[in-house]
Amino acid sequence: MSIFRFPALVWLGIGILIVSLGIRQSFGIFMMPISDHFQTGREFFSFAIALQNLLFGLFQPFVGMAADKWGSKRIILLGAIAYAVGLYLTSITTEASVLYFSLGALVGLGLSATSYVIVLGAVAKVVPAEHAAKAFGLTTAAGSFGMFAMIPGAQLMLEDMGWQGALQGFAVLCTLMIAFSLFMKSSRQGKAASTQVEANELTLKEALKEAFNHKGYWLIHAGFFVCGFHVMFIATHLPSYLADKNLPASSAALALAYVGIFNIFGSYFWGLMGDKFSKRHVMSMLYLFRTVVIAAFVTMPVTEHTAALLVEPLASAGWAQCH
Repeated sequence: MSIFRFPALVWLGIGILIVSLGIRQSFGIFMMPISDHFQTGREFFSFAIALQNLLFGLFQPFVGMAADKWGSKRIILLGAIAYAVGLYLTSITTEASVLYFSLGALVGLGLSATSYVIVLGAVAKVVPAEHAAKAFGLTTAAGSFGMFAMIPGAQLMLEDMGWQGALQGFAVLCTLMIAFSLFMKSSRQGKAASTQVEANELTLKEALKEAFNHKGYWLIHAGFFVCGFHVMFIATHLPSYLADKNLPASSAALALAYVGIFNIFGSYFWGLMGDKFSKRHVMSMLYLFRTVVIAAFVTMPVTEHTAALLVEPLASAGWAQCH
């Protein structure tokens, strides 16, 4: 099956991921203007983003169960609305503490309902099993492309309209996710197959018990923790770090955009390595490579050129492997 013959739901899912994850990875460039506006220090904004990511993860099992019960279309629709409301409330509030609810809780909920778990679950129901890997790879790459496409635009909006206007622009952009979700339809064949699979699956309690007793499950958790820490720490703090080094704001936006575009190629490369060699060894090399790059980044003199050159291999080291 050619990628151009994928069901419309796949392309709608790609559009949703581009918007959802592109906005998410842009929040780092808002740290300094928002912190300066509320005179709270960067720790306040950092905690709001940390809360957002914590709730993003905590909401995932519940939105997944809700999608199984009521369908991905409704969950993505509600998530996109929560996302837009959270961004808009952040832009108009006069109380810094409101950001914990708007940028933290509402946007965290919106991300849970509009990111990989829900979208890939919907794609799996409409794409034949023999073409699922291709569809998943294309859909996953959309998140990285969103980062590449969205961040430079976010920087331009920030310069032209201020941080409030830029967040309101993002809120309007969330209406695209609402529109895409309205056109999503599940395949009857996919639903029937899903029902048949569910009949043979373990209960939730049995599945959790089996997972908790498996060493690999906890190792995967540890790997996701490390990868997630790298991703959000750098995406959130890189712009401020480069500003402290007296580099222009455009250099941070460009560096983060590089992360998105090079991750598409990096994820494909490490995926091929995982098919050819032991996945344990490949993942070990991936994290070792990432460690070396991060160490070089914080020890070498930082210029516009080194920022871009060192972020590119960091992205190639499987930035999206933890998504």
